[in-house]
Amino acid sequence: MKAETHPLYEKLKNFPLDFAQATFPFSRRLRLENGWTEDYTRRVLLEYRRFLFLAAVSDNPVAPPDAVDQAWHLHMVYTRSYWDELCGEILGFPLHHGPTRGGQAEADKFTDWYVRTLESYRVWFGEMPPADIWLPVPEKLQKERNRFQRVNTSQNWVIPKRLPRFAPGVALLAVLGCLPFVFGASGTDGVYAALFLILVLALFVFLVVRSPRQPGGVNGTIGGGSGGDATVFVDAGGGDSNDGHSHGHGDSGGGSDSGGSDGGSSGCGGGGCGGGD
Repeated sequence: MKAETHPLYEKLKNFPLDFAQATFPFSRRLRLENGWTEDYTRRVLLEYRRFLFLAAVSDNPVAPPDAVDQAWHLHMVYTRSYWDELCGEILGFPLHHGPTRGGQAEADKFTDWYVRTLESYRVWFGEMPPADIWLPVPEKLQKERNRFQRVNTSQNWVIPKRLPRFAPGVALLAVLGCLPFVFGASGTDGVYAALFLILVLALFVFLVVRSPRQPGGVNGTIGGGSGGDATVFVDAGGGDSNDGHSHGHGDSGGGSDSGGSDGGSSGCGGGGCGGGD
């Protein structure tokens, strides 16, 4: 692939995100905060490095998917690693984080940037990105909306709307377990038992229809996200920023413009988290 011959990509591949002496390394924190598997986290970090490369070399504005954005957000918390080592020593420019102004026009613009990023990815890496990380545009617009909340899982249960693959099997076992009671009941009890069995059967059919069919991947984001209709964006070609490298969250809602901040600072606005130019 074209990127393999570029010295910057080699530097990014070798850039350490985890430190050997850390008992709670970056990758583990990213995995636990998002409820991901180890394999999915490893793949997201590879895509994060590729996104950083595209932000530096693409002639067009680039936009990462939500999973890569989560890695980016967390990396910025490690300020020395991000600003001094990554931006200062590897990229050679400050890669800032900035909010959207909100509105449909912003959402449309950022969706266009995301499409162009997918094409830049294909050009530089000789393949389309993995679809379970870089969602196709229609699915991205549907899933990556600004509906994330931080959840303390020690105090709350989190039940995904997309149920696990084994849910239909559990429902079937429940149906089979009810059969002795149904056939052993009589009179009014028999009517209630039959109605209960019908309800359980209906639940089983519902779970079969709604059960996910896509292969493996992410367990689901538990909290800490900041998605938008087109989540996160970097303008590597000038765009609306002064230094040519800024980013924001697309959101078809109103959102708030939290403005910019100086230097390497960061903050959160209604449209997402980021720092100004």
